[in-house]
Amino acid sequence: MASSAQDFGIDPLTGALSPTRFNEILEREILLNKRTKSLIQVVTIEISSFHGGVIDPEIIDEALIKLVYELKQILRQTDCICRINQTGLWLLLVNSESSQPFQSSQSAQHSASQQKTTEINNTSKIVERIQTKGLKVLSDMNLEKSNSLKISNIFYNGEGFLEFLLTIDRTYFSD
Repeated sequence: MASSAQDFGIDPLTGALSPTRFNEILEREILLNKRTKSLIQVVTIEISSFHGGVIDPEIIDEALIKLVYELKQILRQTDCICRINQTGLWLLLVNSESSQPFQSSQSAQHSASQQKTTEINNTSKIVERIQTKGLKVLSDMNLEKSNSLKISNIFYNGEGFLEFLLTIDRTYFSD
């Protein structure tokens, strides 16, 4: 029988979203994007590169628990975090402040371009903070010498939900 946490789409170990719940939220954001044109970005994080052999899964679990806790402190209300597997997380960063008042076509295009640049800069700052927090968690656990934090950014470019999921999967699971 499934636990009540799993019923609500929460990973019982880390408190992050389950992949199913994450996909539901991502799909909703992509559908909303057709109207709002908000910036959607998925950040993939993986604790990887185990130099010198296999590391105890319990240590990785502990690192993920701490990482999720630390990341929740810096993520915005519009963002969410998901545990995708034993060594990785996906973060959904959504900038929902994209809607512009009605403007002339040329003015609207220029304004939209400026806004996208600002949104990308804002999420880039968040990604920098994510990387800093992640490396600090590994360092605090004395794992930074044996592990690395692999972080990738995937921006939504107007494709459909399944195509975007394939892009995320290819980025995360390639190597």
